[in-house]
Amino acid sequence: MTGGEKTNSPYIVQLVIPQDEGKKPTRCTGTALNAEWVLTAAHCTEDAKTPDGISVFYSNDKQNPGQAISSQNYVESNDADLALIRLSASHKLPNYARLAKNHKFTAGQTGFIYGYGRGFEGKTMDWLRRAQVEQVYTGHDRYWNTVTSSKALMEYRTTEIPVDLSSSTTS
Repeated sequence: MTGGEKTNSPYIVQLVIPQDEGKKPTRCTGTALNAEWVLTAAHCTEDAKTPDGISVFYSNDKQNPGQAISSQNYVESNDADLALIRLSASHKLPNYARLAKNHKFTAGQTGFIYGYGRGFEGKTMDWLRRAQVEQVYTGHDRYWNTVTSSKALMEYRTTEIPVDLSSSTTS
């Protein structure tokens, strides 16, 4: 993410995935759905060496992220660039992100994207950023699903429903 404004969010988390020796770790942004599950992009988890090899930080401060919670395991979607990460320990928050049920993106809609990314001239951002984006494209992904936006968490207050993954199981 480039640009945007500095922001705070209790449910936007930092993910750090170690790489082979001599390589920088992969860093991604995730979204806490409840005390045990985090949603992220599958391309963020594909290089994890083990199911418990992802560190999750509940901090918007990239320089001083605090104590990490490791992943217990993760599940990648076969149909989209999505992954769910199950935490090795619960982390309770006052509120969580909500997913819109059966939402259809249309050109002209606006929403927010969150991330750390880089700023002007590639300068590393030390704090969570948020930028408002407008939907301008509709197409298809490699699975021939209709897509209208990539790598964005869209927030729509009028159509949101809570996500309850507390009874979910993984293999």
